[in-house]
Amino acid sequence: MVIKENEIISWISKRRKLSKLDVKMIPIKSIKNWIVNGKNIIHEKKSYFSIVGVEVRWKQKQKLVFDQPIILQKEKGIMGFMIQNNKILLQAKTEPGNVNGTQIAPSVQATVSNYKRIHGGDETKFLRYFLESENNNYKWLNRSLQLEQGVRFMNKSNYNMIIRLHSGTFLNDVDDRFRWFEIRELFSLLEENYLINTDSRSVLVSCNWEELTENNIAFFENSQDHGFKYLLNESYYQKDSKRIFEILEALQKRNNYQFTSTSTWNSVRITNSATH
Repeated sequence: MVIKENEIISWISKRRKLSKLDVKMIPIKSIKNWIVNGKNIIHEKKSYFSIVGVEVRWKQKQKLVFDQPIILQKEKGIMGFMIQNNKILLQAKTEPGNVNGTQIAPSVQATVSNYKRIHGGDETKFLRYFLESENNNYKWLNRSLQLEQGVRFMNKSNYNMIIRLHSGTFLNDVDDRFRWFEIRELFSLLEENYLINTDSRSVLVSCNWEELTENNIAFFENSQDHGFKYLLNESYYQKDSKRIFEILEALQKRNNYQFTSTSTWNSVRITNSATH
């Protein structure tokens, strides 16, 4: 059965309505189980992450450009999709920082603290496929270590993974938070705002699209479209990555910034808006 494009949006809309999440801003001192010690903000179990201060200076003149709080989390998270027979397992994940609450996430999206259930949360479904070596039931198409958003995280990395389940392999514990959809239908929604979360996008671009789509790319249908999907198609058909590395190297040489940790909160402007 071919799934229509709006069925993904309808599914996410339904999950948003079922969400009981209520988010409100509170002062730092009101956050339970977190400690502000004058240098950073840490969890009482010393897990999850901490918030520290960083200063950004010009390398040559050592002139302060700006300072900011940043998240320090040394755990390597797992972000991965499962695919089978041109379908991909999507997760409707509700997170407090999301616009609209619920967005499309990878089949597995978890930090070490998450899947070890330090917070007392639910078990991470399908985790074993991403921790164990591949076997006769599935194959790893991609497993690469990628950096998290550098403006918010300090040297944070995640394993981005794609796993292909072989035909005849079934997942018995799929509930309505997870749904199988055609891969091309997911790709057709990449232009939608606040629908596919950043972790999903990171995983998708880390994989070899030829394997992901089985050489049947479908980012857009209108050949006159010169927008985002057009650029994705151009990227797909551009087999030589030399130009990409040339651009990156040029940008890295132009980097004149130096990052250093600050010793106290006094040198970083922290307000009550920095909450867990």
